[in-house]
Amino acid sequence: MLGQLIYVLALAIAGFGQHDRTLVTIGLFLLGLGWSAATVAASALLAKTLPTDEKTNVQGLSDMSMNLAGAFGGAISGSILASIAFLGLNAAAFIPVAIVVIFSAVARLKRDKTA
Repeated sequence: MLGQLIYVLALAIAGFGQHDRTLVTIGLFLLGLGWSAATVAASALLAKTLPTDEKTNVQGLSDMSMNLAGAFGGAISGSILASIAFLGLNAAAFIPVAIVVIFSAVARLKRDKTA
């Protein structure tokens, strides 16, 4: 969840500060920090929940999926940037981040109620 919250902060700073090089730089730094936090948390969750004989295959699939999603995002971001500017690109990125934050919060609430 920390990674997703850092993403939200990065999107807000870079998106609304699109004409200020310093704010865009801070936003991009936070984007990398959020990506790292989310990746480490996801890898730790996989390692904790999977049986030993499945860990390597599932982690490999997870890494491949993440890298393909990153490549796809990088490929289409130029077109989005050209058509709706940096704020639009950040707004488009906010949608999946918001979905993950909402689902994570709901799952956490359900887990806390059953515990």
